[in-house]
Amino acid sequence: MRLQTKLLALTAALLCLMLLVILKFIQVYEGDFVHEDVSNRAQAISRLVASNSKLQDWMARSPLTPEGLEGIQRYSEQVRLATGVEFIVIFDNHGKRLSHPNPAKIGLHIQGADESGALRGEEYISVSIGTLGESIRAFTPIFHDGRQVGAVVTGITTANAKTLTEARMTKMLGGISLVFLVGFLAIIIFSRKLKKTLLGMEPEEIALQNTISSTVLKSVREGVLVIDAAGRLQVVNDQARKILAKAHLPSDVLGQPVDKAIPHTRLLEVVRTGRAENDAEQNLGGVVIITNRVPLVVSGKIMGAVATFRDLSDMMELAEELTGAKKWIEALRVRAHNYRNTLHVINGLVKNQQYPELERYVEELRIADEVHNGRIARLIKDQVLAAFLQSKVARAAELGIELDVEPDSHADEIPDAPFRQALLSVVGNLLDNAMDAVNESEERCVRIRITSGQPIWSVEVSDSGCGFKGDPMQYFRKGVTTKGEGHGYGLYLVARAVHAYNGSIEIESNYPAGTVLKIVMQAAGPE
Repeated sequence: MRLQTKLLALTAALLCLMLLVILKFIQVYEGDFVHEDVSNRAQAISRLVASNSKLQDWMARSPLTPEGLEGIQRYSEQVRLATGVEFIVIFDNHGKRLSHPNPAKIGLHIQGADESGALRGEEYISVSIGTLGESIRAFTPIFHDGRQVGAVVTGITTANAKTLTEARMTKMLGGISLVFLVGFLAIIIFSRKLKKTLLGMEPEEIALQNTISSTVLKSVREGVLVIDAAGRLQVVNDQARKILAKAHLPSDVLGQPVDKAIPHTRLLEVVRTGRAENDAEQNLGGVVIITNRVPLVVSGKIMGAVATFRDLSDMMELAEELTGAKKWIEALRVRAHNYRNTLHVINGLVKNQQYPELERYVEELRIADEVHNGRIARLIKDQVLAAFLQSKVARAAELGIELDVEPDSHADEIPDAPFRQALLSVVGNLLDNAMDAVNESEERCVRIRITSGQPIWSVEVSDSGCGFKGDPMQYFRKGVTTKGEGHGYGLYLVARAVHAYNGSIEIESNYPAGTVLKIVMQAAGPE
């Protein structure tokens, strides 16, 4: 059932229930009200009749003359017809009727068995059954010169009182029905407006959208801030809180003015101008972020602004990881470090004029370069790949790891630059993982064999580390790692390069005693 239908059905049910309750209340209230009104009216008529001096004179005569009896009947009927009551009965101190709407009843004893109080000089109202049926009866004694000479009773039948009640209720019901009809029409208009406000979505759809939005906000790596038109923060996701905390700013800022929570923010400017700002750099308490700011527009009206941002250092680190620049930077650092140490030694020997020692030292450098770098250069004809392997050997030596290029390796020049980059990514990531694996081992050895036979290239890396635990292939999926947050890309990049060049991966894991990993790729070009 749709939201509008539910609202209308619920409203109709509630209105009907309220109408029944109100009608019942009115029925009880109006019944009491009419009874009291009729009683007061009858009482007033009885008092009016009893206060008539001529009537008192007629009834004071004993015996009552025929003219007096006729006058009492005539006066009684005049008042009855003028007031519209059912009956006015005047009776003497013995309860004998002296007037009645039906003249045949005159002279008979009054009926109802409720007249005794009036004969004792009391004034009261009762409900009793007389000749005209059940009625509300108002009794008033009649006095002449302080002496009671009789009494009068004015009656209105309960049937007539009920008719009066129903007439009043009918009028009220018409008014109440009109009010309820207006209310129902207002609900229809409101439900349609509500439907439009909710963009035509049902409650279940709204709940789903809310769950999706919440999940997205928690899963994205970007910080997300949303402000309303007044500049108050309405959404601050977990990543935004982390970046704010890193910048030493309060992270619990939901509901606060954005200009007080975040210094130098431009979100208020975006709300004011309605112009988006893309890839803007901002210094957030010493943390440089790259941010995008866009206005939040609803039905053509700017209702706020949204900012997404990310720590620039994280983006740079990821870019270096994905492009391989990190590996080249590390290789250059190692070479620069080695050359700096060499220059320090040469400078010291020259200053001390120890020329024979300087000559021997330079020869040692030449022989060492011939042993390590020269052998690599002879085996690996591609100068870029050879230089990369030489830097890795030097880096391994710094870490106390023996990294050796197998003597049966041979690699030709690589004419295709994209394939060279993919091969460098594979070699670099495999060697990095192997060196990480042997860090905790007693025997810290890594071996690499590279062979090329156009168009097939093979890279085999073995290490004396602990090997893979569990299914080795799981570590080739993005983000899967045993090294903690910020890792899990190296072997993923290997798998991506192998797939791009129609290759294969073979793993021989002897957990906990080493791994042999062989990669085969085709240099014919990526798929």
